[in-house]
Amino acid sequence: MKMVLASLALLVAAAAAHAQIPVTPNPDHEAMLHHSDPQLAKNKRLVYDFWREVFEAAHIEPRVKAPLVAILADGDLVTMVFVREYPEPGDSSRKYTTTWFDMFRIVDGKIAEHWDPATKS
Repeated sequence: MKMVLASLALLVAAAAAHAQIPVTPNPDHEAMLHHSDPQLAKNKRLVYDFWREVFEAAHIEPRVKAPLVAILADGDLVTMVFVREYPEPGDSSRKYTTTWFDMFRIVDGKIAEHWDPATKS
């Protein structure tokens, strides 16, 4: 039993020593906008177009420019997931990627609320 626990601890330590796999955007926005539930597909499109037209002020661009990873819809909530790049703590010459989430609540076909993991500067 001690040998198994020691081996497991060694594996966990080795895994922690490796870098996280970089987050990459999904280039197929149309596939991400699809949903088998027509209402959820409509909610996704509403949020996607809002992001593109308002946040990016790209009225004539057909796609969100930000590095989009996923669009998730559940009930009245739609979440957009983006790639974010930050300086590596302790070594600002290096960068790492992570995810950033923006969540919207849809009421009667309109965006009623927006949340994100805003940070203080």
